[in-house]
Amino acid sequence: MWLSFWRSLSARIGANILPKGGLTPVLGGANSAAGDRSGSPTLQSLSVCGRTGSLTLFLAPLALSCVVALMAPGFVLGEVAGADLEPSIQVGLAGWYRVGQSTEARVVFPQQSPGSLQLFVETVDVDGIPAVFSGKPVAVQGGPVTLSAPFTAGRLGGPLEFLVKDASGAEIWRRRLSGSETAGQAIHPPLRLDLPVWLTAARLPSSFVIRSDEAAIPPAQKSREPWVIGLEDLSKFPVTELGFHPAQVVILPTQAGSGASQSLLERISVEQSAALRRWVHQGGHLVISLAAASAWSGSPLAEWVPITVDGEVQVQQFSNLESFVGKVAPLRSAGRIRIPRLTNLPNLQAPVRDLGGTPLVAVLPCGLGRVTVLLLDMEKPPLADWMGLPVLLEKITTAGGATGRTSRAAGTATGQKLSQVGVSDLATQWHATQEEFPEIARPGYWWVMLLILLAVALVGPLDYLFVHRLFRRGEWTWVTFPLLALGLVALGLRWGRDFNGSQLRLNQTDLADIDVTTGVVRGRTWATLYSPEHQRISLEVAPQPVMGMTGLGESPWRSQLTFAGSPETGVGGVYRETGMSVSGRRYQLSPDAAGIDNLPILQWSTRTARGDWLGEISAPLAVSKLQSSGFNKVQGSVSHNLPGTLKNCLLVVGGWAYFPKNEESSLKPGVPWQPSGGQSQQRELRALLTGEKRTKLEKKKGALEGEIVTSERAYDPMGRDPGEIWRMITFHEAAGGERYTGLSNSLLSELEMSALAQAGRGVLVGELEVPLTHVVVNGATQPATRQTTLIRLVLPVEQVDRISPNQLPKLNEPRLVPGPAPDPAQPTVETP
Repeated sequence: MWLSFWRSLSARIGANILPKGGLTPVLGGANSAAGDRSGSPTLQSLSVCGRTGSLTLFLAPLALSCVVALMAPGFVLGEVAGADLEPSIQVGLAGWYRVGQSTEARVVFPQQSPGSLQLFVETVDVDGIPAVFSGKPVAVQGGPVTLSAPFTAGRLGGPLEFLVKDASGAEIWRRRLSGSETAGQAIHPPLRLDLPVWLTAARLPSSFVIRSDEAAIPPAQKSREPWVIGLEDLSKFPVTELGFHPAQVVILPTQAGSGASQSLLERISVEQSAALRRWVHQGGHLVISLAAASAWSGSPLAEWVPITVDGEVQVQQFSNLESFVGKVAPLRSAGRIRIPRLTNLPNLQAPVRDLGGTPLVAVLPCGLGRVTVLLLDMEKPPLADWMGLPVLLEKITTAGGATGRTSRAAGTATGQKLSQVGVSDLATQWHATQEEFPEIARPGYWWVMLLILLAVALVGPLDYLFVHRLFRRGEWTWVTFPLLALGLVALGLRWGRDFNGSQLRLNQTDLADIDVTTGVVRGRTWATLYSPEHQRISLEVAPQPVMGMTGLGESPWRSQLTFAGSPETGVGGVYRETGMSVSGRRYQLSPDAAGIDNLPILQWSTRTARGDWLGEISAPLAVSKLQSSGFNKVQGSVSHNLPGTLKNCLLVVGGWAYFPKNEESSLKPGVPWQPSGGQSQQRELRALLTGEKRTKLEKKKGALEGEIVTSERAYDPMGRDPGEIWRMITFHEAAGGERYTGLSNSLLSELEMSALAQAGRGVLVGELEVPLTHVVVNGATQPATRQTTLIRLVLPVEQVDRISPNQLPKLNEPRLVPGPAPDPAQPTVETP
């Protein structure tokens, strides 16, 4: 049929445009007999022939393909937006997004007839397999329409393909971007996970390179220099919390631009403020340069940022700010400057004050994130032209308080240690722990080598001795060799099944971060499946309504799934070069990534999926009556209302750790616990995490006392204890960061809580025996082979201040703290 069609078309074209004679294709093979589905016959050879129109049989498909290719854009775009209107693509934050991190894609159509449209985004996962993410169907009433879908890029150089379908499933628009290609769209190559990313609407110092919409190539190797995304146009700011990804820090000035009747803080919309609030509550860091009290009173941010502005005050001395940044350069002012005055702010949350006690920098916990307020205008003198401003910004945006220069030096010092173990990030160590199934007792490499040597000896020398020397029947080799080969193959298959198991297994870890003050719950589930055979499955992670948790606001109580990888260049790493898939067809994630369909798992291999879920609690899960005056002074009690005993508990307040002195360091629900009581132990947090020991040497002759030597336990990147790994992930910066572990914390950096503990919150970490989610495989709940539930409660701690040594008391102003101050010379803890 197809051959008749091509001959008919050839005759029509050749009669007008082609001469007689030419090259005649000789057709044959299966495709020519049955008709090739692509419309192109199989060409076996060419011979010269003088028959009329013979060349047309060869060129007709090519001519028709060219015509269809030229007409295709008109057909596709004509259905969507007309012949002259091209849909625009928006990805992430101003076109920037991170590899291995969820972000949002948006396609905007200028005009569209009524109906229903759905956006699909195809990329590759960490194994190079195509994954299709889908958004919710959007009902179109006519006019412009915006379609959105969450997605995760699995490789640095992976392609992106955007597809729009209507309600019937018909494709009406498609656009593919390969690698770093932008095709005229404001889309940039993905960023590495270890690259600090800031979003700002301020004019930062020239030492920071502002990335706007211009083309820029992100660094291919690890870098500590902040990647600053500038958006002075407030209309481009995100209106959803997912839109703020990949930023770790958002910097807002009081007034951006010139000639505006209102400050930027006042021009922020209610939707943008709500999105920023959810982003901060989920672990983001907001930095505000607040220079006028009037700008704050009219800002929607004042409704949720936990500061109280009481008028303005004049300041002139900034010596404490110079000391905070390390005496980089003097900060001079021509006269007094009026700044907003913050009240009811403990000393712990105001790390920098002037000599009169007025806060210049404030750090406040807010949900699971924090807000830093700089009470000077960074866009105007004296701060704008101060050489120490870059160091100040780096210091207040770093969890551990170290600047980027210190961190870069640490990373260089540990480079040789990383290459020996093949692990460079804590997420890689955790990923390996998730993929460990003790029930699958595979032989080691040396056993495999020994078995190979035995097989070679059996087939070779032993067979020769028996056949040729013992029985003297050389012709038997034609029988013994195949039998030995088949026997070894059968034995290998039997051992393979015995060693690798015959049932589907699951390692499940649930992590719940609960802020007791706001009731915000941030959950994450890792589900690692081990399959004994090649199969494709459907997967879903269903959060359970335990502990009174519900969906956040009006959002449904469900998880958002994606694939999980590690920040490495090897197998399963997001930094690996994009290659061809070996697992065949693509798989698809349901709208808003609520589930995964057709997920491939190879035989005797693992596949890890990650589910993120957000919620809130209606009743408090903990009662905190803790008070802290600093200097290792924590009084009061804390109790929890979790559904079960919390084991392996650790409470961190400031730089100190407290844990119950009982079996398994457990806390029962409803029972108050006093961290400073007789049933508790306490130790400096860094010493606990690093295994620090102090040894007093014998006193040398002539010395007044013996020398004290401090030693630390070397961190083991090959350790597989989930509790120990998560303690390090939670307080990595407090332990010394890369300077101690030799590992970075890039993929899981948003789960770091060292800054919260330093900003006046208590962090209670423990393990619960109750699962928080159910993993559903092929429609049925899959029982977990190993199930771990990690709980991290962020507790309010009342701060009881003493007068700062460099703070001068003001006249007619009562002291902030009644009663005598504790004696700093009084010992409060014995270091084991």
